[in-house]
Amino acid sequence: MKRWLVVNGLRLLAATWRVRLHGVLPAPPTVMAFWHGAMLPVWYVLRRQRPVGLCSASHDGDMLAALLEAWGYSVVRGSSSRGGSQALDGVIDALGNGRMVAMTPDGPRGPAHCAKAGAFVAAARCHCSVTPLSVHFGAAITLRSWDAFRIPLPFSRVTVVVHPAMAVVSDERANVDAAVAAFNSLLSKRDLHHDCLACSPTVRICHRSAQCGYRCRPTPRGA
Repeated sequence: MKRWLVVNGLRLLAATWRVRLHGVLPAPPTVMAFWHGAMLPVWYVLRRQRPVGLCSASHDGDMLAALLEAWGYSVVRGSSSRGGSQALDGVIDALGNGRMVAMTPDGPRGPAHCAKAGAFVAAARCHCSVTPLSVHFGAAITLRSWDAFRIPLPFSRVTVVVHPAMAVVSDERANVDAAVAAFNSLLSKRDLHHDCLACSPTVRICHRSAQCGYRCRPTPRGA
């Protein structure tokens, strides 16, 4: 009963969000990677692609798996802490079959914003890319969880940003470590930038631009 209420409550909530996808989704096979704390809008926006979603084998993973299946995903279960080998095999099989795979490389237990290697190893072995996604929240609730999990409020604006795909040359340790470091750096900088701005049609000046590396300008009218 609890699972039914949570899953259907989130489905109803997500249907009210005003979600904007910034960028173009790549053709599969590819790995779509994003932070655990920002995952809800990403799962929602990717649902039309009918991808494969990776969920942990935990109780929380049961909830997420039920939600993803309701949104049309195929689900692979496992994580770095439980069923990791099975999960990696499932992701590789999905990529080998030409599917898009969506996953949170810092889940299920963190540390937050610190990607693990699995997504990059799978991409290297299947000769495909990892596409980073970041999320720009408007009004949202932030939970006191290890990942500062964010839930957009009803009818709030959410922007999901598709960043350039990252190639992983091989599954050798040095190449994977370099890809993981680049991914962490990219999304950490984007997250700092997004937290500076109000989620509105008019982008204001980013007061942290010296830190995040952006120089923000107002959006032209009608854009």
